[in-house]
Amino acid sequence: MPKSLPPRPNLEQLKTQAKDLLKAHRAGDASARHRIRENHPRWSQASESDLRAARFSLSDAQLVIAREHGFASWPRLKAHLHRLDSETGDPVEQLRQAFAADDAMRFRRLLARNPELKARINEPVAAFDAPLITHVRSRAMLEVLLEAGADINAKSRWWAGGFGLLHGAEPELARYAIQRGAAVDVHAAARLGMIDRLRELLAADRALVHARGPDGQTPLHFASTIEIAECLLDRGADIDARDLDHESTPAQYMVRDRPE
Repeated sequence: MPKSLPPRPNLEQLKTQAKDLLKAHRAGDASARHRIRENHPRWSQASESDLRAARFSLSDAQLVIAREHGFASWPRLKAHLHRLDSETGDPVEQLRQAFAADDAMRFRRLLARNPELKARINEPVAAFDAPLITHVRSRAMLEVLLEAGADINAKSRWWAGGFGLLHGAEPELARYAIQRGAAVDVHAAARLGMIDRLRELLAADRALVHARGPDGQTPLHFASTIEIAECLLDRGADIDARDLDHESTPAQYMVRDRPE
């Protein structure tokens, strides 16, 4: 398993490690030979005698150091460190940029360098006064956020009604989020076509058929299938209800989102 770089890796320190490895090999150190065999493709099958006699150079030592840290080459390790050096300025803005690019590795790295930001992971720093997790687009980013303590059921503070992750995520990601603990409310059930969950919720509380959710929409505004719509209408959903933000009916949403 590759070694982890420290939160603030230093290229000069890594260069020193390569020089130390070179010296250790020249001194006949057995652990140095083991590291070379494990990480340098040229000597992966070499015998002890071959390794002792090997013409092992500084560039070879640098390759070993790079591969020990999970990089295919020394130049790639250097390029990675240069990218880290470019990550300066407001760390919150850096996190926003990494999130916007869906760069989970960079996001995790920034949190490692600025661990105090984990305490703010649920703050409404995204669009529409929303925590970042409500706008997540990939499993990788979702996992990074959850590792940092993000609330998978957090919602935006939008005046008309808050949006959660399940109210906007692609269906495949939404299903994964449910596996990771996201709660399926009546609006999410309608949106994701989860008819059994919808019936369960309405059986427990019939008033949910009129519940106002994101943007002040009712479950019927979120209906993604005819079966879902019929289930809601059979239980008294108002076909002419208008959401609070756009003052639109469920039918108007369906024409926009589901032209079929």
